Amino acid sequence: MAKVASRRGCTVDPDSEPGEGIAAEPPGICREMQASRAGEGKVPAPVDLAAPDETASCTLLALEAERQRYQDLFDFAPDGYLVTDREGRIQEANHAAAELLREDRSELVGKPLAAFVHRSDRRLLQEQTAELLQLVTPGPASSSGSGRHALGAAGQRVARAEVRLQPRRGAAFTAALGVAATQGEARPNSLRWLIRDVSERKQDETERERLLLEIERQRELVEALAVTLERDWDALRTIMENTET
Repeated sequence: MAKVASRRGCTVDPDSEPGEGIAAEPPGICREMQASRAGEGKVPAPVDLAAPDETASCTLLALEAERQRYQDLFDFAPDGYLVTDREGRIQEANHAAAELLREDRSELVGKPLAAFVHRSDRRLLQEQTAELLQLVTPGPASSSGSGRHALGAAGQRVARAEVRLQPRRGAAFTAALGVAATQGEARPNSLRWLIRDVSERKQDETERERLLLEIERQRELVEALAVTLERDWDALRTIMENTET
C-alpha cells in the first residue's frame, strides 16, 4: 500500500506499526517538534519576581524615614512652629509653640491663632495674613505689597510682624511672628508660622531707650548749667572791674 502523507508533513505507511514509517530526515515542522521535545527536559532560567517588590519596599522605607526626620525637626525645633489653614485655625503645633502658648499640643489643634493674640494687635495680624495671601496668589496683585514681605527660599513669601501674644494662662509677651506661603499656588491651603519670644529683647531695647533719654536729659542740664556759669562769671568779672576803678 502506498504511503500517505500526514498533516504534519511526514510520510506514514498505513500498514506499519505505530511509530514506524517516519522519514529519517523529517522536514519542516517535524524537525521543529523534535527540537521542542528535546528541550522539554531543560529547566528554564529562574525569574526573580521578588525584585520589584523589594525595590518598592526600599522606596517606602526611605520615604517613611524622610517623613519621620521632618517630623522630628518640626517637633523639637527650639522656636515655636505652627501650621494653620487660610483662616488661621491651627492644624499642627510643635512642643516649643505649645510651651509659649501655655497649652497642650492636642488642645491647640482647631483653635484660631488670633485667640492667642492680644486684642489690640489682632487687626495687624489679620492685615499681614491677608496681604501675604494676596501676594502669593498668581495675578496682577501678586507683585504688589509692602516692604514687610520678602521672598524666601523655594519661592516662599514671608511676612514678619511683632505682636503681643496673650496665652490663656500667664502674662502677655512680645513675639516676633513670621508666616510663609508658597509663591504661585492658586489657593494656598496652609500657612506656616514661626513664633519667637522677643520680650527680653524688647525689655533691653526699652532700657536702652530709657538710658539714652536719661543721657540726653543730663546733657541738657549740663549745657544749661554751663550757660548759667558763664553768665554768672561775666557778672562777677564786671563787678571786679568796677571795684578796681
